[in-house]
Formats: sequence, structure tokens, C-alpha cells
Amino acid sequence: FWLALHDNKVVGSIALLPFDKETAILKKFFTYPEFRGNPVRLGQQLFDAFYAFYTANDFSRIILDTPENEKRSHYFYEKQGFQQITREALDIDYPFPDRNSRIYEKNNSEQA
Repeated sequence: FWLALHDNKVVGSIALLPFDKETAILKKFFTYPEFRGNPVRLGQQLFDAFYAFYTANDFSRIILDTPENEKRSHYFYEKQGFQQITREALDIDYPFPDRNSRIYEKNNSEQA
């Protein structure tokens, strides 16, 4: 679990939930709006820390869920190489708050 702090306050986070030795689930990813985009790009910084850990620990796939109405998030994930998959294509079962969620997957062979 990674936290981003500003003036001793949490302004962003990201977490990696290991599902098995191959699959990591991206969880709890958020940044406050004023830290998104240029010049700070906090979301990218948090994802880079997550991805470095993911790679160093030999995972080969990332799965995540995100609400359908979070268009900015969809753009970010797709820019990172994630592909949207159907629920039927999701071959693991993990609890997530279903908010009309999209499911995304990224394989290790796809660059961050």
C-alpha cells in the first residue's frame, strides 16, 4: 500500500492485492484533483511505484475494477496499456464494490 502525503495529509493512494503468484489486483487508487495532471502527475507517480513493485515481484498480470462513470480513470488505465475485458472473461473471483464497474487487465508483456 502506497500513500502520497502533502503537508502531512494523505492526498493519494494505491494498493497491490496479491491474488496468486501471477496475478495482482490494483486497489484503492485515488488522488485529489489538485494533484492530477501536470505539473504534479501524482497518479502516474503512484502507478509507477505500484508497477515497480509488481515487476520486481514477478507478477505477470494486473486486474482492476473501476466505476463505469469514471472516464478520466478509463483514459489513464488505457494509456498504461490496460485492456477492458468482460466479466465473463475474468477468470478469478475477488470481492469488489460493483458500481456498474468496468474490468481491466494488463499482462506483464505490455509496457507501463
